[in-house]
Amino acid sequence: MKQETSKKTKSNKKYLKSASDMAELCGCSESYVKKLRLGLVETKTDKAKLVMAVDEYLYDGTTALLKEVERILQPHNKSSK
Repeated sequence: MKQETSKKTKSNKKYLKSASDMAELCGCSESYVKKLRLGLVETKTDKAKLVMAVDEYLYDGTTALLKEVERILQPHNKSSK
């Protein structure tokens, strides 16, 4: 029997929050978040837009926070050498 290779079962992208955490934050089911991340449900619904926006804000916010911490620590690292 030949295995179907066109169907993906795992998302390639790494997320900061688990599907269960996102479901709790957004008020939807864990399975819905997983299906949305895999691209198995429609992304034009309000609930899908909310989940995707929260994922994006968490990623952008964490990236900005890390850059700010790096900026703050940079002068300290140069003066300690």
